[in-house]
Parts: sequence; structure tokens; C-alpha cells
Amino acid sequence: MKKLEEALYAKWISRFGRAKVKELAEGLDAGKSVADRSKAIVKASTEEELRALLLEGFDGFFHQTVYLRKLPKAQQSIDAIKKLPVRGKPVNGVVLEEVTQPAKGELRCLLMVAEIMEFLQQNGSLVSEEIPFPVAIGISGGNLIVQVLTMQIATETWGKILEKDLRRMLTLVHADVLCDEVLNFMRDGKVDVGGYVDYSVASVKFIKMKDIDTFSGTYEVGTQGSTNHKTLRGKGKKALRESMPDEFQKLVSAVRIVNAEAQLTADYCGLKQAAKVALYPTVGKMAFRSKLQGCDPDDFIKEMAKP
Repeated sequence: MKKLEEALYAKWISRFGRAKVKELAEGLDAGKSVADRSKAIVKASTEEELRALLLEGFDGFFHQTVYLRKLPKAQQSIDAIKKLPVRGKPVNGVVLEEVTQPAKGELRCLLMVAEIMEFLQQNGSLVSEEIPFPVAIGISGGNLIVQVLTMQIATETWGKILEKDLRRMLTLVHADVLCDEVLNFMRDGKVDVGGYVDYSVASVKFIKMKDIDTFSGTYEVGTQGSTNHKTLRGKGKKALRESMPDEFQKLVSAVRIVNAEAQLTADYCGLKQAAKVALYPTVGKMAFRSKLQGCDPDDFIKEMAKP
């Protein structure tokens, strides 16, 4: 494994959080910091073990953006994916790294999507690197779920990964782009990836729950345009339900929700109290931004997928 790959794996594993990284590093000759322990885990693991760790991370530790799609014939999509070459030649920068079958009618995949990133060094010169980004695909209950690891890394951290003195990033990588590239890879391999799920109905049920604080929302008005009602979080700020009750009622009465930002005030569907989630129901997208360590978002995703 190249030094860049080792550095990236260490960064990804550090996203498991302090408690899990400490558990994974037990018995290893490692330091006390999350970074040192993550590096030790990478050094002590095989590539197969590291790929398995990434898939585990998507199941309950990584902050991630998730895309929900409905498959017309799930088993046909499973069979088509199983025919794709594993760790074969990249197709437009995408490689299928791992395929597992947790149960009948289910499938779990790990893919790497390579993106060219440019950085400006402190000496003024440009540096360009091909960076792989992990994406997981799961098929279960007739749904296809794409999970993209959120990589909001500061320039200083990228400098440590690349072992270069960087001034700033010149390239931003967006989860939507990574998802599209993975779906195109699947389509090129004759895999039916279905269509996105508009989970507006499920999102309204979620937002209306008493244990959910919603702080912003956008919904469609008729067939043209949308309207936005938003309060910002901060000291003394309240949820939309309390601060703008009339607008909250308009939001939860809408047929299609464009987006909403919410925070749990109690545990719900595998997510813990204080977890934050951004919903984009009309395009089947959701983002888990905090308090995910040790939580499994699968139950929440399945709840949103219910008709």
C-alpha cells in the first residue's frame, strides 16, 4: 500500500471516534492520540481488513451523505453487481473494492472514486493529486442506498496526508458528484440503479414528532417554485415549531418537502439524542452530520423509505 493510501486509511479510521479507535488499537504498540492509534491500526491490518473496517464505519460511525433509491427488481440488480470485476481496472476513476452478501436478497459493496485534487503550496506552486474517496452501496428491502463519507478536511490536514506544506485547497469534492459517478459506474456495468425515492411523506411524519426540533425548512408551493422559512440555531434561538408555529404548520402540511434541518431530542430509529440530520426528500437525499458514533443509520433510512 502506498504512503498516501495509508495516510487516507488512517484518516478514515480516525472518524470512528476516540472510543472505537481505542478498542480497535487494543494490544497494538500505539500512542494515546486518535491519530497515532489510527496509524497503528493501518500498519497492523491487511488491505482486506481495512476494507471491512470502512464498511463497518458506514454502518454506524461515519458522518455521511446518503442517497435512497427504489429498485424495480432488486435481485436482478444484485445479480448484475456480482458479475462486476472486483478490484479490476478503474472505469472513469471508479473501482469496485469489495462485495459481501449479509443475507438473502441483500448486498453490500465498497467502491473507491478517484478525484483529481489541486492544492496551492506555501511556495506558490501547484500540486495535483489523485485522491480516492470511499463510497458504500447497499441493497436491502428493494432499496438501493448510496453512502458517501463526508470529507470536510482542512487544508492543514490535507498537508499532513500529502506530506506537503499547503496554503489552500483549489478543488472541492462534493458528495453529489461522487454519488453520480458511482451510479454511472453501475449503469455502465448494466446494473439497474432504479430511481430516487421522494420521501416527503415520511419526512413530514418525522418532523411532526414531538421529539424532533426542526430549525429550517423549504417546501414546494403548488407546481412552481418553493418558499423557505428558517430560524438559525444559536444562543436563545428556538426550533421552528416554537418560534414560527404558523410557518411550521405550513411546512408539515406541504405535499413535497425540498429540505429541512432537524435535531433529535430523544433516541429514534438507531440515532441518538442530539443527532442532527439534514433532509432533502424530493431527491432522496439525507445527511448525517453529528452524534453518529456508535449509531446505525440503517433503521432511520429504512423508515424514510416506507411509502
